[in-house]
Amino acid sequence: MRKLSLAIVGLTLLLLGTMALLLVSRPWEQGASSKETHGDFQIPKELTFVTTGIENQFPEGMVFTAEVAGPEEIEEIAMHYSLKDGSRSAYGYLDFEPSKKVVGTYYLKTKGNYYLPPGVDITYYYVAKDKVGNEVQTEPRVITYLDNRFVWQGLEEGPVKIFWHDGPRSSAQSLLQSTMDTVKKMDDLVGGQLSPVKLYIYNSKPEIDVALPLQSQTSRRELITAGQTFADVGLILMLEFDGDTASHEITHLLVDNAVGHAVKVPDWLNEGLAVYAEKSPAREYTLALNEAIKNNTLLPLKGMSSRPGKPEDVILFYGQSHSLVRFLIENYGSAKMKELLGVFRGGSQEDEALLRVYGFDRSGLENEWRARLGLEPRSKLMAPALSAATGT
Repeated sequence: MRKLSLAIVGLTLLLLGTMALLLVSRPWEQGASSKETHGDFQIPKELTFVTTGIENQFPEGMVFTAEVAGPEEIEEIAMHYSLKDGSRSAYGYLDFEPSKKVVGTYYLKTKGNYYLPPGVDITYYYVAKDKVGNEVQTEPRVITYLDNRFVWQGLEEGPVKIFWHDGPRSSAQSLLQSTMDTVKKMDDLVGGQLSPVKLYIYNSKPEIDVALPLQSQTSRRELITAGQTFADVGLILMLEFDGDTASHEITHLLVDNAVGHAVKVPDWLNEGLAVYAEKSPAREYTLALNEAIKNNTLLPLKGMSSRPGKPEDVILFYGQSHSLVRFLIENYGSAKMKELLGVFRGGSQEDEALLRVYGFDRSGLENEWRARLGLEPRSKLMAPALSAATGT
């Protein structure tokens, strides 16, 4: 995720496409009908899906509808769904009144605790059962959950697809080139192949805010989310055609591919690499870092495994993470960084991984880095407070 102060203009965004109602007809074969009818509708001899449909109610959710008919009373219709590569598999039951011909609905929430990013592909199928145990299942289908506020254009090269609205194609082409350049640049540091990815580009903060996960009022007021990566589903939401934001977010995907979806790389390393990939990192990062160095108020490395919760600390976190990663690369080389990610992939924790590759843990790294900045080791800064607390 790339964060900038509200003073910065330009960032990254997501997109979607129009998707209102998908209707799939599944009539029974000729000669399979019986004489029993419901009004003008002829009941089939076998349990059958008549039609299925989806209504997109972005950003709140999606309504899945299925019409089923059969010679016995229908008791259950389930909708099974999963995201890319089978992740986040789940199912839900459609609401309907049991009968020999029913129309059931299931509401899939996509906001708040149930958030799904627009642009995500959802694989789904239905299973219906009647009261005597007969069962019928539809073939799996894939639907893209779209931000249907806009009409999207698309551009593709290799594993990268870019979608945008109300903007020039030339801007999308330049962004696509920045993305491919980043993959080449970061190969020596991160390695691995870029898995298929979709980038959705929004034109303003109000546009992208609707598409992103809910944030606190303070964060939304004081920070701009330039881009956000959803690595497990190969999706990036961006604000504007910003090459550095694209480079930043693509690097998150490269890191995720290098270590595996199940591995949690410390945020200081992940974000530090992502900022390192940018051609011109945000000036706010450098200003915040220099101010913290001047006042000796740098964030402790042991508290940087996750991004800070306070908006006022976020910009410093990015600047400090970048400085730490640059220190490792410039002093120990690209091969060591790639080796570090490989050790993380093997399941090592932060201190263990650093010791195996560099010969120091987080405290050792922090003190070497602080020495390069002309600052005392953090252990010396903490010693007076410790003595006072223990009475020694």
